[in-house]
Amino acid sequence: MKLYSRDRARRSLFDTIGFRALSQIATVLSYPVLVRGLSEHDFGILNLMYSVIPLVLTLGSLGLDNTLKRFQPEFLLRGDRGSSAWLVRKVRLARLGSNLLLLALILATWQWIAPRFGLADYRPDFLVFCLVIVLYFQVTILQLSIASQMLHKYSVGSVALDVPEPARLPQAA
Repeated sequence: MKLYSRDRARRSLFDTIGFRALSQIATVLSYPVLVRGLSEHDFGILNLMYSVIPLVLTLGSLGLDNTLKRFQPEFLLRGDRGSSAWLVRKVRLARLGSNLLLLALILATWQWIAPRFGLADYRPDFLVFCLVIVLYFQVTILQLSIASQMLHKYSVGSVALDVPEPARLPQAA
């Protein structure tokens, strides 16, 4: 069976629609738990920390995700699995390096930046959050790679199991 066929595209479309709907429903249902489980102050701190993710996304992407989206399907269509695997490895390592560099820079300047946002006492929490950020972006690379293999059932299904995306979090009042 060809990697990119009508049947696989149709199956991937149905998987994408189904799991995206499930993801949206899980996000909507998780909000009451999140909002009621955290104090207003803690929820505000969580939102401030989540605001670091778009910063790391913007500054640390270096166009790597787009490169993977562009070239991996082309390599796979040609049957060049070696180049596809090489690209995934290089993008994964480069993205990991850029993320670690940016987070190290934030941590190195923590004493000057954090007090401006009222986060000076939350450095240990941010260290844990750094791990979450690194894992989030590494999982994103994996999801893109799996989707290029037309395995949307797994790539989009894993998104449905994720925590609410940062863009979907409500802003603290």
